[in-house]
Amino acid sequence: MFAFANENEILTFYYMNKSLQTSSLLPYTGNNKTKNFRLSSLFISLGILIGLSSSIHAQVSGTMTVPSALYPTLKDAIDTLNNQGVSGAVVVSVTAGNAQTAPTNGYQLNSTTLINSLNLIGNSITFNGNGNTISPYTGTKTITSTILATGNYDAIWVLSGVDNISINGFVFSEPASTAAAASMESAIAMFPKNAVAPFDACQNINITNCTFELSTTNNYTFPVSATNYIYGSTTALNLHAGTVASDVFRNINISNKWG
Repeated sequence: MFAFANENEILTFYYMNKSLQTSSLLPYTGNNKTKNFRLSSLFISLGILIGLSSSIHAQVSGTMTVPSALYPTLKDAIDTLNNQGVSGAVVVSVTAGNAQTAPTNGYQLNSTTLINSLNLIGNSITFNGNGNTISPYTGTKTITSTILATGNYDAIWVLSGVDNISINGFVFSEPASTAAAASMESAIAMFPKNAVAPFDACQNINITNCTFELSTTNNYTFPVSATNYIYGSTTALNLHAGTVASDVFRNINISNKWG
């Protein structure tokens, strides 16, 4: 089931270094031993700084296991991905038996660092839920009129402009009796990143083997949605006015179960 915004401005679905800057060394007129010591100390310090910089800003690769010392929760893993980006195919695996609770405003994949890294050939992220349940936060936004005619709604997982993402094997579960004002409008929601062209919509998204059990008190609830608004905005975008392929949503594949 898909939720679309305004059909006249609809999104298109297809199944188908930071460098280390230093000042120049100035001539030194003291004795050579002191001069050499100071220069050696400087180069050692620079080497340490470069090493620390590489460590702190290294892109993520391989498998990220949740929970673990580095990533106690799914949110910790997602924060790291946003902060550092990826290098190669990354798998985020949530070990079975570790239910998660989404943070306020949901899990958000949206940083420019992450988006740019996912644009490189061979880079991707697969989230394997292994049957774990994700519970939502308490919603604060409501849609009371036109279905999804806004980008300002509650979602458990938000994708803004990211490409090459797979979300597999999670159970998105919300108590059926949750009041409409506190419930989710969507489990997984996709948005363009930018308010002006290039809009940078999501591409190559796979959502598979997930189960959606959302509240029935909200008349505007959809398991997976996409809209022609940036997240949190009420200003519609004409995505088809863009001039590059990434301006519209492409290759969105969905195969799941509605609970």
